[in-house]
Amino acid sequence: MHDGDEILAAALGAIIPVGSTITLEYDSTPLDRYRRVLAYVWYKNVFVNEQIVRSGWGIAEDYPPNIRHSKRLHVADSTAQAKRVGMWESGKGICRPSDFRRKRC
Repeated sequence: MHDGDEILAAALGAIIPVGSTITLEYDSTPLDRYRRVLAYVWYKNVFVNEQIVRSGWGIAEDYPPNIRHSKRLHVADSTAQAKRVGMWESGKGICRPSDFRRKRC
């Protein structure tokens, strides 16, 4: 695993104990163009996607038409950046996938 993968695994482990049952919530389309699953993850009453973003170990990225929780995830993203937690700790930011695809970074 890469360092980033280990950090994300630790963050997930803090939210979802190993062996737990989760619920996947699908939006308009369950797969992206590469056939990867697009889903919102819930553990009990915890919106896992939001917690990962809010802790600074994920980013809010829209995949239209799947935008059901977009506003909520973008608020979590802004909060993480403002509090400089997780990958935002240095204050330098990161290259978001949409910017990387457009060769902006």
